[in-house]
Amino acid sequence: MNREQKRLLQRQGQLGPDGAPATRRREQARPVTAPAPQPTRAETANYSLVVLVTLVVMIALIFALDYVFSGLARFLFK
Repeated sequence: MNREQKRLLQRQGQLGPDGAPATRRREQARPVTAPAPQPTRAETANYSLVVLVTLVVMIALIFALDYVFSGLARFLFK
């Protein structure tokens, strides 16, 4: 192991100052956080509306592309 590797491992806490493997420290328990707030009824309705509008737009786009390409294929392969 070269000097650069030893310095890197010391910075990461894996080696002690004398070059001996450092003992693993126990991780401290994370503080208990409050649960995330629940979405309101209005937010749920808004998100649902956005999903439905996006779905309708995507269906219309796919339908239009399919219609154009099928017409093109019918024209080319008469």
